[in-house]
Amino acid sequence: MIDIAKLVYREYALLSDGRRLNITGAVTAAGWSEGEGEISKRLSMTVANTAFGGKPLSSTIVPNTIVIITADAGGGEKEVARGYVTEWGPTRSSGGKSLTLAAYDELFNLQQSQDDRYLPAGTGTKSAITAVFNDWGIPVGEYKGPDAVHAKTLFKAQYLSDIILALLDDAEKHGSDQYVIGAEAGKAFFLPSGTTRTFTTFRRTPTQPPPPTRSARRRWSRGSRSWGWRTRTERRPRRPSWTA
Repeated sequence: MIDIAKLVYREYALLSDGRRLNITGAVTAAGWSEGEGEISKRLSMTVANTAFGGKPLSSTIVPNTIVIITADAGGGEKEVARGYVTEWGPTRSSGGKSLTLAAYDELFNLQQSQDDRYLPAGTGTKSAITAVFNDWGIPVGEYKGPDAVHAKTLFKAQYLSDIILALLDDAEKHGSDQYVIGAEAGKAFFLPSGTTRTFTTFRRTPTQPPPPTRSARRRWSRGSRSWGWRTRTERRPRRPSWTA
């Protein structure tokens, strides 16, 4: 059982030169969510756009930079979300300069890309799904998903994420259990529905509903989720202590 009171969250940016930059002191809000019909995780951050290396942080954290959120309940840091910066926007207000970021994990490209896929009769679920990931250069870590046998199938101009979900649905119709899809530390995973990860919740703002448990959902791709959000209440962002 995790003691929520002991949870410590940290945020990092992986820079193009290989450095891992601790930006926790500059982050004023951060979290993650997964939208309806999506398999990719979306990270959101608001960061004080202070100077780093003589330039605004917005010159260092640029589109396609990897950002990471970790959690530590006393047993060491564990990565809970990562993504590539896709939406990027420096702003200025009475509270100072800030940088708003949105980042998506490795599965995002599968939601944005369409393809034709042909499966000969007798193709297994695992073989069909891992072929998609291999074609897109996405490593698969844990695969504890189904491996049903599928009939001859032709997918024409369908989003790759929809093809994967269709294969899981077909496997379920043939008696397989329900499964969840996700990405962790840069690798995709397929696990039985209800499988828990160590950290699945951040402290929430008062306006957010309680986070649903994974076992209460059919898949991560079904329904809208937003259960990882934290907001700090300082009027002005603290000047960060930069570490790499």
